[in-house]
Amino acid sequence: MNHPKLLFVLVCNDKGGVGKSLFSAMLAEEFGKTERTINLVEIEQHVEFTQNGYSYAPGVKLTTIPLIAKNEISGRVEPSLVRLDDLWNLLPSDQSDGTGSIVIVDCGASAFQSLMLWGLDQRGLKPFRDAQYRFVSFVPVQAGDSGAAKFVNTNTALLKKFGDVVLVKNLRAGSDYSSIETTLVESLPSMTLIYRGLPLSDFMQQGETNFTFRQVAARADVPRRPRMEAEDCAIHFSDQLSVLLKKIGVSS
Repeated sequence: MNHPKLLFVLVCNDKGGVGKSLFSAMLAEEFGKTERTINLVEIEQHVEFTQNGYSYAPGVKLTTIPLIAKNEISGRVEPSLVRLDDLWNLLPSDQSDGTGSIVIVDCGASAFQSLMLWGLDQRGLKPFRDAQYRFVSFVPVQAGDSGAAKFVNTNTALLKKFGDVVLVKNLRAGSDYSSIETTLVESLPSMTLIYRGLPLSDFMQQGETNFTFRQVAARADVPRRPRMEAEDCAIHFSDQLSVLLKKIGVSS
């Protein structure tokens, strides 16, 4: 796939457990096949980061941003937007080398409003716009999750201010998306994330280590059936993403 030279991807939903981190890791894995610099960023309101548990190709650089900072007056650690300025460090200093840059932001459930406040009200994302980044927001929603669906209903218009919005239907718990407004289901480009569930999920995490579908499929210590199912999920994701990116004009 041929992608834009500069691409800013936001993976978001203010409901936890819908597949944001897994989806972000799989995006980094897929985009990591290109020659571009891949910056994967996880933003959380705390200092525990899911992405630290994944392993990535050498071309993928992980940055973690906790939205807390020490108050020099009180000496206490408090919520802060200051750390989000670190995102500017990902702007390429020289665009003439032709390699380009892809930024993937895994936005924690409790960090979304802070990111929007920084990005819009404080114009934090303006430098990326000025640098001609193409913006795409992926919004994972698990079937039957009314809270995750409410996020889509409430925030799609806001996310469209940045660029394309893609609905990611996580089919782990079925295929009921009736909680999302019909007009949005019909109008938003979408892709599906198939997840075989048990026993496959037993192999997606081992202690503090997380695995993508492709990584599970490659593990020699996993029985054949889960490896086959993981491979199916990985191929499905790759195929869906390829079709989706061409549909919205992000790749050719």
